[in-house]
Amino acid sequence: MKNKNFMKKLFISALAVLLVFTACDDAPKPEETTVVYDVYAAGIISSMTSPDKMAVFWKNGEMQKLSKGTNQAEAKTVFVTDKHVYVGGYENNSENKKVAVVWKDGQTQQLSDGKGDAEIQSIFVSGNDVYATGYSTQDGSGRMAAFWKNGELRYISKTYSEGYSIFVSNDGDVYIAGYEENSNMKRIATLWKNEETQKLDDSENTTFAYSVFVSAKDVYVAGDEHMESSTRCKLWKNGQVQDLEQEGLSNCAALSVTVSGKDVYVIGSERLDMGLVQPLLWKNGRLKKLETKENTLTGIMGLYSSGEDIYISGVEANMTEGKAVIWKNDKAQYLNNDQSKFAIANSVFVHKREEKK
Repeated sequence: MKNKNFMKKLFISALAVLLVFTACDDAPKPEETTVVYDVYAAGIISSMTSPDKMAVFWKNGEMQKLSKGTNQAEAKTVFVTDKHVYVGGYENNSENKKVAVVWKDGQTQQLSDGKGDAEIQSIFVSGNDVYATGYSTQDGSGRMAAFWKNGELRYISKTYSEGYSIFVSNDGDVYIAGYEENSNMKRIATLWKNEETQKLDDSENTTFAYSVFVSAKDVYVAGDEHMESSTRCKLWKNGQVQDLEQEGLSNCAALSVTVSGKDVYVIGSERLDMGLVQPLLWKNGRLKKLETKENTLTGIMGLYSSGEDIYISGVEANMTEGKAVIWKNDKAQYLNNDQSKFAIANSVFVHKREEKK
C-alpha cells in the first residue's frame, strides 16, 4: 500500500510539472524587435539663380517642405521625440519681418508677432516642455537674447545679444549659449543658466559662444575669440578654457560640441583664401582636418553623436550646384541631387527607436 501511495504521489507530481511546462510553451512569446536609427536634418532649399529660401527638413534622406516658398524661410534646428518632430527657424511675413517659428509635425506655430524680427536658432524638448532660443526685436529695440518655453517669450538680456544654442539637463536646468554686448560695445561669449548670466571671457576681444552641451555635471561650450588679425577656436568646460589643438590655424571658429561617453567632440571651420573653408573635427582636443573636394566650399553646421557614430550636417557647393550633406563617420550622404537647387543642412538629429522584425 505504501508503495502504491508513493507511486501515486510521484505520478501526480510529474503530471503537475508536465502541465507547467506545457503552459509555458503555449504562452505568447514576446515579439522580436530591431533597433532603427532615423536621421533628421533641418535646413533650406532654393534655386541656384534666386536668393529665395524655403524651409525644409529631411528624414532618412526624404525631404518635406515646411514653408510654401512665397516668403523667405529657414529651418535652423531640429529635435525629435518618440511622438513628434520639432523644427525651429523663421519665416518672413508680408512686411518682410522675420517671424520666429516652430514647426511641429509640419504644422506652423508662430512665436513672435511679426512687428520686429525674431528667429529661433536652437530647440530642445524635455518631457512635455518645448524650449527654444534665439533673439527677438518685437519690442522695437535691437536684438535681445530670448527663449521660449511652450511658446511663451522670456528675455534673458537687456542689451544687444543673441542666444545660439539651448540645452536642458536631466536636473531641469536650462542652459543657453550666445553673446551679449558690454558697455564698450564688445560682444562677449555668454552662458545663461536658468536666466542667470555667466560671462565666459573677460578679455578685451570679441568672443562668441555658439553651442552648449551638458554631460552629467559638466557643461561644455564651443565658440571663438576674435583678435586683431586672427580668430581662435574656444572650448569651455565648466567655465574654464580647454585645450584644442590649433597648430596651423589662424581664422578658426568652433561651432558645435557634443559628448559621447568619455569622448568630447567639437566641429569647426578655418577660413581660407578665395572664400573657401577647411572643416575641422576635434576628438578630446586632437584636431582632424576633414577631407574636401577641389574648388568646392564645404561648410559644416550641425553635430550629433549616437553611440560611437558621429553625424555632421552641412553643404558642399561650387559654381554650379549646392548639395545638403550629412556625414556619418566621414561618409557623405547627399540630400539633394537636383543641380538646379541649392540646399544646406543646418542641423542634424538622430532618433533611436525599436520596430517589429
